[in-house]
Amino acid sequence: MADTGYRFPTGDSASTGTWTNPAQVSSNDANVAVCKISTKNTSSFRIQTNYGFTTSIIADVDTIDQVLLQVEWRVTTNTGIARLGVSPMVSGVRLSTYSNLDEPTSLTTDTYDITGTTSWSPPLLRDGVFQTMLVPSNGNNATDPGYQFDYVALDVLYTPFVAPAQRVLRSACNLDGVGPDGLLLGNALE
Repeated sequence: MADTGYRFPTGDSASTGTWTNPAQVSSNDANVAVCKISTKNTSSFRIQTNYGFTTSIIADVDTIDQVLLQVEWRVTTNTGIARLGVSPMVSGVRLSTYSNLDEPTSLTTDTYDITGTTSWSPPLLRDGVFQTMLVPSNGNNATDPGYQFDYVALDVLYTPFVAPAQRVLRSACNLDGVGPDGLLLGNALE
């Protein structure tokens, strides 16, 4: 089994809410993207794109074994009703939402196994197809805790495709001139 290691997004797109430094989610460096939500029962979102899973990283014929989504995040205070959420997306469709409801006030890393959310194939991970969405949410409380996101990353474990050995037919020479010529089953390595 092969492992791509955690890969970070290089693109950032549509959002709701008030965000500061949203591109900070593209590396694990303790520099955070910040979202402020000032009304209760309200969510914001921000979409990350372009994780770089090109055909030179994972070929279209490889088999996806496991997909792990990792995010590092926190809230600035736990006096509200805060929810930190992240959603994997394929072609703009949210597959699921994974949440931390513990209101951590120090940067906390959560890893989610998203393998079961769809039938993964390498083309679903390509730039322009796979996305993530960060979803901070206030509960029924107007106290804005401030949502901070250090990074979001994706790790893919996969089995590289191995072509079966080619079988060839080779001619059996009739050296003595007696009896029929024949073909014998061989392989490409002979």
